[in-house]
Order: sequence, then C-alpha cells, then structure tokens
Amino acid sequence: MIEWVDGMAQDSLTLDQKPVEGGIVVLVERLPEGVWLGTSDDLETLIVETETLDEMIDAAPQVAADLLELDGKAPIPRDRFKFIVAGA
Repeated sequence: MIEWVDGMAQDSLTLDQKPVEGGIVVLVERLPEGVWLGTSDDLETLIVETETLDEMIDAAPQVAADLLELDGKAPIPRDRFKFIVAGA
C-alpha cells in the first residue's frame, strides 16, 4: 500500500501511520540529491536509499527481512508493508 502526502516532511506527518496488522510502515522521502530515502519507526534499523520509488518498494521488504533474520525473527510478508511517500 502506498500513500502520497504532498508537501510534508516525514517528521511532520500527522496521518495514521499504523501498519496493517503485523506489518511495517516505511516513510519515504525524495532527498534534494534526487535519491529516495526510506526509514521506519517500526524497525528502527531500517534505512534504505534507492534511485527510484519502484526500487524502494522492491528493496525495503528485502532489507527488512535481512535485518529481522539477523535478530532471529521471521520476515514480514511484502503485502504487510505500507509506504507513505512525503513531499512527492
């Protein structure tokens, strides 16, 4: 699921950021350098930088799975990710 939030920095989002049950919300922002940065309060070690938004949607679940595996936890299914795109 992707939500577009125009003109808002990710630290000022006020909308409901709760993921689908058992999921992760990824806050995505396009940086001035032209790359996309994804972070999550649900998985604090998740930091993903990609060239395109499509790459972000592909990469974030895989990076999250790798991080969860390092912690001995099961990966989260791709359909349990919610992407909130700020300032798009």
